[in-house]
This record gives sequence, structure tokens and C-alpha cells, in this order.
Amino acid sequence: MSNSKTNVYNSHVLPLLRRMIYLEDLMLNLCVGNRSTIIDSTHLNKEVLLYLPCLQTLTFNIEVYITGVNEINWTNFNNVQYIFYNGKSHQSICYIDQFPRGRRGRSHIYSIPYTLNDLHYISSNFPGGLFMNVHCLSMMNIYYPFEHDFFVKIACSFPLLTNLSVSNDTPQKYKRLNQLNNNDQISSLVEFSNLIKLRISSRCIDYVEQFLEDTNTRLPRLLELKIDYIHLQFVTENFTPPEKQLDEALAKGKNALDNKEVYEENKKADAVEDDLEDLREEIKQVKEEGGIESTEEKSPEPEYLLKQQKYLIFL
Repeated sequence: MSNSKTNVYNSHVLPLLRRMIYLEDLMLNLCVGNRSTIIDSTHLNKEVLLYLPCLQTLTFNIEVYITGVNEINWTNFNNVQYIFYNGKSHQSICYIDQFPRGRRGRSHIYSIPYTLNDLHYISSNFPGGLFMNVHCLSMMNIYYPFEHDFFVKIACSFPLLTNLSVSNDTPQKYKRLNQLNNNDQISSLVEFSNLIKLRISSRCIDYVEQFLEDTNTRLPRLLELKIDYIHLQFVTENFTPPEKQLDEALAKGKNALDNKEVYEENKKADAVEDDLEDLREEIKQVKEEGGIESTEEKSPEPEYLLKQQKYLIFL
């Protein structure tokens, strides 16, 4: 078993496997580089399993980086495949990532049921499933984002996950926050109930927000976090405790409400003052027309106006 990439699969790995004619149990974890063809069930049946007549159990996880692949190979492809050994057929899952530049890509095939404790470098084309034995998972994509709904799939597929590594520099397009703001159909909240260690490697802040915003993800048991310091500082509002953030938000809302109430009261007071001024002008005009001499003493004002003025003076 090895997680290191090898470029000597044809010259070293295949000959070694073919010599193990009495092998009964095989656990294979490979990352193969610089191949022109994918490793799928057809390859495993013809190039490996045919030479292992005594094999009884097989667990494998094989990742292949490919160059010079024809376009037709990408379209006519079935994720569910079958391998044959010990006189029986066994299910496996295979998916392909096509890179947008050049005829390059990546294939990933693994046995079902998957009994290994770790699964490395799954991409956004990962079809899902149920992996009860996996505790350590790494996710990586160079050209395409990990959307919120994909993390929902990951949380459901790996319910006992304790260690997660995420590597992606491509910004998300479909965020849950946008759904909330636009009243769209809202995706489920992501919850990693058993996650203890989280590592995020990205130049994009979206994935930090994805995991640290409680409107996106819940991490009730997280103990260790490896993340870009600047991103962490930004998302946590310079490490402000969530309770204080909430208090500040409520205070801002209360101040805005108070300001609105004061504005409405002042608007009413201005209207009363305008009515009062009009009334004075009318009284003055009536006195002039009736030949009544005006005095400096002001006419008593209605009681409700006096109360309103007192209220305004109090403010």
C-alpha cells in the first residue's frame, strides 16, 4: 500500500503483482501518474486478476493521472463496474475528472464495500455512497468548486469521519447564504458530527466560510483546525466571540429602530408646528379684516398642541 505517486506502474507494479500466484488477500492503495489510459475494471480483470487464481479477498483504491486521452473515453463511461475473482463478480466504482486544458484527466476506482480507513483526493465528481470504515478523508479539485450540496453528500457518505482535508482554490457558485437571501429552495445544513481535525488549503475564503459559518456547517466536536490566518481573522471578525457578534448585531438593529422612531416623531412635530403657524396666520388675517387691534399677547393654544410641544421639549 502506498499514497505516493508512482510512474513505474507498468514496469514494476504489474510484474510484481503477477508473480504472486498464491496470493489470497490483497489490499491495494495506489496513485499512478503519467499514464495514457485509465485503470478501470477491464484493466484490472485482464492485467491483474487473471494472474491471481488463488485470490479470495481484494480491497483497492487506485487513482490515475492521465495524459493524451481521447474525448470519446469521457462520454461512454459507466460508474458502476465489476471485477472478477474467486469465481465471483464484485462491484467497484469508477469516476473520471476531465481537466479543461489539453487531453488530460484523472480516474479514480475503488472496491465496494470499501473497508480501508482512509480515502484520498476525491473530487467533485465523487458519486457518493456509504463508507462506514473511513475516518480520514482528503478532498482536492483544481478546476471545479466544491459546492455546499457536495459537502452535504460528503457528510452523509462518511458519518464516522474524524479527519478531513480540503484543497480547492476555485470559488463556490451556489452558496447556502445566497439561497437564504434570495428565498430560493434552501439546501440542508451540513453537519460533521464526529469530525475532530480539519485542514483547509485554499486561496479562496469561500471554504473557510463554508465550515466556520454556523449557517452552513456544524462541527460540534472539532478540536484541531489548520487554516490560513488571514482568512480565519476575517471570517471570525477579528476573533470576536459569536455571542458578542450577536449582541453587536442586535445593538445595531436596535439603534436603527430607535433612529427610525425619533425620525417619525420629529416628522409629526414638524407637521404640528406647520399647522400651528397656519392657524396663527388665519387668526391674524381675521382680526385685520374685522378691524380688531392685534396685541402682543398670544391666543391660548389648544391643549393637545401644548402637550405636543412639551413632549418635543422633553426630547
